Amino acid sequence: MEPDHSEQPGGAQETVSAVAEMEVTRIHTDFKRVLCVPIQLTIELGRSKVRIGDLLDIGYHSVFETDKVAGNNLDIYVNDVLLGRGEVLIMEDRVGVKINEIVGNS
Repeated sequence: MEPDHSEQPGGAQETVSAVAEMEVTRIHTDFKRVLCVPIQLTIELGRSKVRIGDLLDIGYHSVFETDKVAGNNLDIYVNDVLLGRGEVLIMEDRVGVKINEIVGNS
């Protein structure tokens, strides 16, 4: 009796599908490890140069200017790399930042 060489339903396709699913699971598991890596997120309102004497005089209700004009976006940095720009949002009793622009790597 000759072996049946006809394609059985789902045979090779199921094997490829199972391998692809295992690969996706492995990638997802590897990616999960990265999700818990801490990063430093900095939201920069602006910059200013001050003299040490002026800095020592800063106290409660002190005001000093930054290089940003009112209404400009804030700079958002991840690990000291500019990620994007956004604006301040007031949400009930919290302050947040709405991202308006993602800066591409050049």
